[in-house]
Amino acid sequence: MQYLSVGIIYVFEFLITVSFCNRVMDKKMKYSKILVCTFPLYIAAMVLYFAFENLAINSIVSFLIFFLTIFIGYKEKIYKQVIYTIYLTMINYISEAVFYLFVFSRYTAITQEKTFSDPQSLLLSISSKILNFILVQLLVLLIKHKELNGNKKFLPLFIYPFISLCFSAQFVSLEDKYQFTKAEFNTYIIISVINTIMCIGIFIYYGLLDEQDKKLKEFEKEQQFVELNDSYMQVLESQNNEMHMIVHDVKNHYAAIASMDDANEIHDYISSIANDIQKYQIIKLTNNKMLDLLLSKYKVECSANGIEFNTEVKTADLNYIDDSDLSIVICNLLDNAVQAASKSNAKQISLSLRRVNNFDVLTVTNSCDIEPQSANGKIATSKKDKTSHGYGMRLIEKYARKNNAEYEWHYENDKNIFVSTLIFKR
Repeated sequence: MQYLSVGIIYVFEFLITVSFCNRVMDKKMKYSKILVCTFPLYIAAMVLYFAFENLAINSIVSFLIFFLTIFIGYKEKIYKQVIYTIYLTMINYISEAVFYLFVFSRYTAITQEKTFSDPQSLLLSISSKILNFILVQLLVLLIKHKELNGNKKFLPLFIYPFISLCFSAQFVSLEDKYQFTKAEFNTYIIISVINTIMCIGIFIYYGLLDEQDKKLKEFEKEQQFVELNDSYMQVLESQNNEMHMIVHDVKNHYAAIASMDDANEIHDYISSIANDIQKYQIIKLTNNKMLDLLLSKYKVECSANGIEFNTEVKTADLNYIDDSDLSIVICNLLDNAVQAASKSNAKQISLSLRRVNNFDVLTVTNSCDIEPQSANGKIATSKKDKTSHGYGMRLIEKYARKNNAEYEWHYENDKNIFVSTLIFKR
């Protein structure tokens, strides 16, 4: 019975830890692989528990398995991994102390027992794990306090573990008044075990659904972005065709000018032609039609926003990248640059594309008066609707990886500039 009891407790600790990690960190690998790689740690911890039966050793082992679970399966800075491990360890022992020292002190005083039977000990431990789970999930809400809309959907789920906790307390109260048979006690323990697994399982399942929902929203945003760019490219193509028509009709313009006698009339006519040509002008820097169209798009947009837009393209044209992928990467880079530069004093953007050995290096530099906030190497969106925005950087990273590229960024405080760099390996 003791082996079964301790085994159940370690399973609960494993599920609680994984549930916490899934909510606050990005995974390094698939969820199933995380379970396979980390669950043996808890089996080893259980073996050490019976081998030493020492509180200090068990405390150290608990700390280590919590840390290794985070380190093996999740992406996070090492100092945060240590902090999260400390949180989990503290909550683990606080929840046990609450039940053993407070809730069940009355039970011990009435029966005058200094030790509990195996079923009673298991009941105590299960109840403490329910409290442990509640505290851990509340910690998640504190860590993710900025994601208010995402947290709201988890709040109703707390009803289940709280009811389970109250149910356990009520059973203890009845145990003071009535003597339950062993069969009745074991039945309640089985119900408690199932109840606790369901509590944790529902949160884990809801967390996975939330993760899938975020991926779906990201995909929808991505699709909208692609459709928007396709539409814009069609507009640019149309403008390009119209410009060619204007140039093709240059003989007629010459004839019209030749028939004019008034200098002012000639001047006005030439100005109108120049304006038409300028309106439809497409930058021609490379042999990559899509890249030229994109640079033309942002030349117009920067001009409309009073931003100086400089381009320097040498020896590289990224013609080996799919047009759709290139559009998503360039547009996200320059959308972010335009947004920041338009709010700055200098109002400048520079784009550089050059080949260095076997690499093509794309660099976008924009003026930016306020250093962007970042977390875990990712820029935090400044927009109010955080659930609908903030996908730009993820899209850049996603399509950089897809095209065998590395994406880096940094902010230079002394120059008030933000620099984005994509390095493509040919």
